[in-house]
Amino acid sequence: MPKQPDATIPLVSVMMVTYNQEAYIEAALDSVLVQQVDFNYEIVVGEDYSTDQTRAILRRYEQSHADRIRVLWREKNLGVSRNWDATMHQCRGTYVALLEGDDYWTNPHKLQKQVDFLEANPDFSFCFHNARVLYEGGGAPPASHQMTQEQKPEFTLFDVTGEWHIATGSVVYRRALMLELPEWIHQSVVVDLPLFAILGNKGRIGFLNEEMSIYRVNSGGVTQTAKKEAFLLGLIRMYKNLDQHLAFIQHRNFMIKIADAYQALASSLNTQERYSEARPYLLQALRSRLAARAMPRKDMFKVLAISLMPGLYRRLYKEQ
Repeated sequence: MPKQPDATIPLVSVMMVTYNQEAYIEAALDSVLVQQVDFNYEIVVGEDYSTDQTRAILRRYEQSHADRIRVLWREKNLGVSRNWDATMHQCRGTYVALLEGDDYWTNPHKLQKQVDFLEANPDFSFCFHNARVLYEGGGAPPASHQMTQEQKPEFTLFDVTGEWHIATGSVVYRRALMLELPEWIHQSVVVDLPLFAILGNKGRIGFLNEEMSIYRVNSGGVTQTAKKEAFLLGLIRMYKNLDQHLAFIQHRNFMIKIADAYQALASSLNTQERYSEARPYLLQALRSRLAARAMPRKDMFKVLAISLMPGLYRRLYKEQ
């Protein structure tokens, strides 16, 4: 059982950042409020100056659950990383449980299970569980799959910096290990991957093989609405900064990720018939792969053929 000498101080801070998520925010909050736990917890919401009904919904919840919910009302839009950082500073718990405003938990014992795990395993910096990825805006019912395909009781920093295994809303971590974000993260396009990698460098990583949350992929997500070129360049910048922050101990993984991002950028430019702009990015992708001593991806040659000889490629493709 978690030890809590002062019952007025929450053991867990559920940290939620939200912006223009009126269709989802109630489900997120309700999934936290139904948690069955034997400790005190708070819900800290960073509301980033939404222009839809998100603020009105949060006012109603804050009034009806004043003992549990604290909403941080922004006077202007801070952006994802600044809002995240400012919300982190207001969390008081020994542990921080993450939940973005468009996701939700599906097990009322989720929080208790993860806190029990971290209390029993002090050398673990964080733990996460499996989640259901739900693709919205497409067919009915929406397509879905489990987030974490490789299922083992413990993950490593190599795992975190390699494939993407972790749903943000599945993570509970020790707040003392991450009191604020490094300044370079504010130049990044995502916050969660750097956060998990930095935490994973400070302790062991536990995995609870239970599906206890929903991770939505929808047209309103940051990665979906951002211009693809700017997003990919920002992703590359983030990988380079994180690689340096970790003293290059996972350099090969980051070189492969950088190569994949450069290739995706070249492919995107090809679809816009910006072939001459695509070629330097393909060269960067190849250089990154060689630096990692990794073979080029098979589809790289297709992207290269399109950028060098688009007319010939289209003719050959139509003849097949």
